[in-house]
Amino acid sequence: MTTVGKFENRVWELERIRIVIRADCREEVGQYGFRYKATRKTTVAKFVEDRIMGSVGEFSVDVIDGSGCIPDGNAPVGTVRDSYRK
Repeated sequence: MTTVGKFENRVWELERIRIVIRADCREEVGQYGFRYKATRKTTVAKFVEDRIMGSVGEFSVDVIDGSGCIPDGNAPVGTVRDSYRK
């Protein structure tokens, strides 16, 4: 187990995608057990479903792009990653 804050940071460190879990940062969730980034073509919705929700349980999760907006679920994660550089 890890805290929400540490989980969000781990996702950022590996994936270079900012997520926000709608819970107190001290709440406990599962570990982010991935070692490799999701592919650039993976959609945001698939990324959240496959890589995030299994660890965070019933908490709501948003992906935040470089402009501070929540991208469409069909947006590729590569586009989201690129948005932080602008």
